Amino acid sequence: SPSAIYAEVAVLAAIATLWLLRRHVRKHRYYERTMAWYEVRKLKVLKKYNHFVDQVGKTSTFLALMLPHLLYFTFAAIIKRLLPWLVTYFATKTPLNAFIQYFHPLYCTFLI
Repeated sequence: SPSAIYAEVAVLAAIATLWLLRRHVRKHRYYERTMAWYEVRKLKVLKKYNHFVDQVGKTSTFLALMLPHLLYFTFAAIIKRLLPWLVTYFATKTPLNAFIQYFHPLYCTFLI
């Protein structure tokens, strides 16, 4: 039937297009360049963060130890405030709730 032929032609065209796209990405080394940029950027951010923690640590060791927890709490509060529908969705409509309630405590118990 003509529709089956058109479907086969569309699949072959999609495969050819994906193959050409893969060649293009490899030729221009987009992945390698992106990963190199990411590594440089990550090192800069980590260096700034470590310097900030060192500066805080000069004032208060306890505050420096609490800093990652405070940053996490702040980030979670901002997400909850800006996107309450997303938090509700993840808490009720996804398996994340079951994971947090049952499997994570079980996993932590086995780590002891």
